[in-house]
Amino acid sequence: DSNSILAPWHSSLYRQGLVFILLAGLVSLSLILYQNRQRAIARLMQARENERQAAIERLSMATDIGGTGVWELNLKDKALIWDKAMFQLFGKEQPGSSSTYATWQESVLPEDLPDTEARLERAIHQGEAFNTHFRIRRGDGEIRTIDARARVYADASGRPERMIGVNRDITDQQRLEQSLRDSRHFSNSILDSLVQNIAVLDGEGVILKINRAWREFARDNGASGQTLDSVGLNYLTICRAASGHESGVEALEACEGIQRVLAGKLMEFRLEYSCHSSTEQRWFVL
Repeated sequence: DSNSILAPWHSSLYRQGLVFILLAGLVSLSLILYQNRQRAIARLMQARENERQAAIERLSMATDIGGTGVWELNLKDKALIWDKAMFQLFGKEQPGSSSTYATWQESVLPEDLPDTEARLERAIHQGEAFNTHFRIRRGDGEIRTIDARARVYADASGRPERMIGVNRDITDQQRLEQSLRDSRHFSNSILDSLVQNIAVLDGEGVILKINRAWREFARDNGASGQTLDSVGLNYLTICRAASGHESGVEALEACEGIQRVLAGKLMEFRLEYSCHSSTEQRWFVL
């Protein structure tokens, strides 16, 4: 009859229908999972972007007071973003919230640019810390020295994506350091010009500085190493150690006198003492 004839066809059609339904379900499930995954990635990327922007804002606020500029460099298209302090540091008008990499290149002195860019490339591609100094010519023509520090941030695949850093004007700091170096050189020159043996002590009796005459006297009398240079040694300890020698009484007297001066109990102290060598008898005034 017709039922027996159509039964196999109905069975096949039923199985095909089940397969179609299963396939449709799998496709729908895959589509849902894909959409959920894309939304999760989008949320993650947005969260990272929000965190990055918040970090930049916090850093910018924290550095505003100290005159430190914050910048961000997109490593894919070389787009450079400067905050307000950066434009002030470089003496540029602020056209908006962004600048260009070329603007920075044009500001760096030509003799400093190659090394600075080489350090930048090593930081990006080799993970080396970007921590350097370079000189710039501001918009008003003034030359200033900039301290630059930055960190590279990677994208989701681990490739370098952007660089965020800070710039600080250290010109005045460098001038002060140079002035101190010049001052120390001047004071050393004065000390070395004197024929007397001179040692400068701190409040504990540690030798901070000696002049050329002191150093030459020590060398001529067989001193070597730290004893020759003397800096860092405690002169009071040396005096106490000499108390067991022939001139021990004078050594202790010298130690006590120096201590009283260091303590503010005496304005000055003077002592004549003997210090004979193997070839001659010698007397000195402290």
